[in-house]
Amino acid sequence: AEIYSLEGAVQAGFLDEVVAPEQLMTRANELAQQFRKLNMRAHKETKLKAKAEYLALLDHCIEQDAANLGLMA
Repeated sequence: AEIYSLEGAVQAGFLDEVVAPEQLMTRANELAQQFRKLNMRAHKETKLKAKAEYLALLDHCIEQDAANLGLMA
């Protein structure tokens, strides 16, 4: 396992941003207010569309596992 600095973790995509401890609640509230403005239906549909290929592959793999284990009727 690799250990990252805070800035390195942001660059690697593990974190979105880093804030000082005294700014944490203010920044969290700012982000929460931004999320409240999202059209949740559009957000959900966009996420499903982006994940559709992965979800289809996952379903296929589950079906294959079930067939290989004799779990399908």
